[in-house]
Amino acid sequence: MTKLNANMDMLLRIMKMIEGESIKWALCGSTSLAFQGVDVPVNDIDIFTDKNGSDRFHEILKRYCVQEPTLETATDVYRSYYGIYLVDGVDVDVCGEFQYKAKDGKWSQPLLFDDVVYKDYNGVKIPVLSLERELADYEAIGRTDKADAIRRALIK
Repeated sequence: MTKLNANMDMLLRIMKMIEGESIKWALCGSTSLAFQGVDVPVNDIDIFTDKNGSDRFHEILKRYCVQEPTLETATDVYRSYYGIYLVDGVDVDVCGEFQYKAKDGKWSQPLLFDDVVYKDYNGVKIPVLSLERELADYEAIGRTDKADAIRRALIK
């Protein structure tokens, strides 16, 4: 089983755990990009959500918690209510109110759900951040490697 398939299968398990909850969320990052046909190495599962979603995910995934979600600047480029969970060996990062610092030094607005699209995985609709939005975000922070890979996928 590939890393992408393992991550997607884990995502389906997590979706079952949050079933019935009122949580806005979407898959983003390397797993989302690879799932949408971008040629990138697959790492962890990145989920973006709002503050309420971050709190709800934490309650549901608490037994897997490695780092409780607190508002932090994880790096010089990103900040969010960032929680890390290790679910049966799979790293799951939940980012509430995710923001990034653009090349001009200003923080972005927290991610909205306007750019979420649904893609089918084994008959299940998965909310993902659109490739166009991922491209704009990676360009804004100067991640040309990811931006170029997304651009190549978009012209296929």
